[in-house]
Amino acid sequence: MRIHKSPIRTCRVLLSIAFVMVLAGCAGYVPGRQAYWDEQVDRMCEADGGTRIFEVMELPPHQYRLLLNRYGKLDVPGDDDDSRDVPVTRTEQTAIIHDANPRVWKYTLNVVRKSDRRILGTQVIYARVGGDFHSPAHESSYSCPKQSPNLFAATVKQRREAK
Repeated sequence: MRIHKSPIRTCRVLLSIAFVMVLAGCAGYVPGRQAYWDEQVDRMCEADGGTRIFEVMELPPHQYRLLLNRYGKLDVPGDDDDSRDVPVTRTEQTAIIHDANPRVWKYTLNVVRKSDRRILGTQVIYARVGGDFHSPAHESSYSCPKQSPNLFAATVKQRREAK
């Protein structure tokens, strides 16, 4: 009965473990990286994430209809879209927070009144994608807040016409 394992076998096992750790590190996967960035996303989201409405703009039916897309949904055009004569526009900004694996960013959407450039409402979303071991599967993702109201519908309403 042999109690001690051979030193060669122990060395092989240790080398195999080291190889797997190096391979995982080279592939961009470090255990805990996703958890760290998910925690950072939650922290940043708690500070300034979510939807804030500063003012609700009521539009007459003919102006409100200009903001409807082909499916009948409210769709505020971008600030650079001068093709429609609408009273409000949207601005979008994406700020990269971490441009490696995982990728983390802050997305800001504003609804702006054209006449005075006042921001009627803003929505801030933080997101993380990746940090996984490389595989053919889709990368994991995480974002905050989990649910956000429709910023367009919250800031722009159709005025009821008096009969």
